[in-house]
Amino acid sequence: MWPATVRRLLLALLLSAGVAQAQFSLSGEVGLTTTVGASVAGGFTPVGVSTAYRAHLEAEIDLDPITLRGVFDPSFTVPGPAPTEPTADPGLTEAYVRYREGDLDLSAGLERLPLSGARLSEPFGLEPRGAGGQPQGVLGVRASYFGSGWRARPVLIYQDGRFGGSLSVRGEFGSFELEGHAVYLGTLAGGLTASGLVGDLVLYGEGWLLTDPLRGRGALGLSGFWGDALWTLEAALAPAPTTGSGFEAPAFPQFGGQLNLPVGDEGSLDLLVGVGLPESPLMPGETLLVALADVRYSLLRFDHQVTIGPTVSYSGLGTTIGVSMQVTAFF
Repeated sequence: MWPATVRRLLLALLLSAGVAQAQFSLSGEVGLTTTVGASVAGGFTPVGVSTAYRAHLEAEIDLDPITLRGVFDPSFTVPGPAPTEPTADPGLTEAYVRYREGDLDLSAGLERLPLSGARLSEPFGLEPRGAGGQPQGVLGVRASYFGSGWRARPVLIYQDGRFGGSLSVRGEFGSFELEGHAVYLGTLAGGLTASGLVGDLVLYGEGWLLTDPLRGRGALGLSGFWGDALWTLEAALAPAPTTGSGFEAPAFPQFGGQLNLPVGDEGSLDLLVGVGLPESPLMPGETLLVALADVRYSLLRFDHQVTIGPTVSYSGLGTTIGVSMQVTAFF
């Protein structure tokens, strides 16, 4: 549900600009994922079947120079085995109004605010996560000024009953890009992200310093092509990928690799592997080894895609094995 202040602002803008002049667009996808999984812990291997219904919807109303935008990622999951209860998430990701004048954008509402530049992890960010782990928007007011080869983006943020803000300044230097960040939300954080070409490879990295207490996070990665296959290798000190990466999230060393290989004209094979060393939830102060291997084959035909493949995850608490099939329709 949209916050009351956002609803009133959108209504006022619609009335003042004239709905008759509006250009409306809607795009997105709907999907169904079924997973058969088994967990192995202490010799006990319960098998369950879970089904997840999801959608991704992007709607825009263009009232030049004003744009109203909404993004929704609703989901409904029926997990197995019982007695686990189904879960539902309305999935409101973005709902904001933007005014554009030349090189300046002004926007207010719920809007995505990615701060990290890593590919396989997120060392730091302010975005909350939905039930499925997808990042959601941050409520606030922002300005984005695009100069010649650079961008400045100050943001006023309201989150969890607190006011704060961030300032990001990005510069482009040929094939190299550098962006600095300053963030305040109850405490301070500063970061630097960078990426650039090294021959035929893309080298990227970032470093963050968080205060109260003083601690660091970061990532370093390399990406390139091996024939037709796109590969990425990355090492990071970051929180778990699907739990959010704010000030309170615990960070741990992790290493990952990803390979995407086109198969014919309509298929692709994706391989993701990773290992991490988080603190054990049962024995504080001790490190736990976790590992993940995920293989996916996707076939795209017209506006439909079918994806199938196995996933294996391991930790000192047990091993989980699953096979999932996902059907997605685009519009």
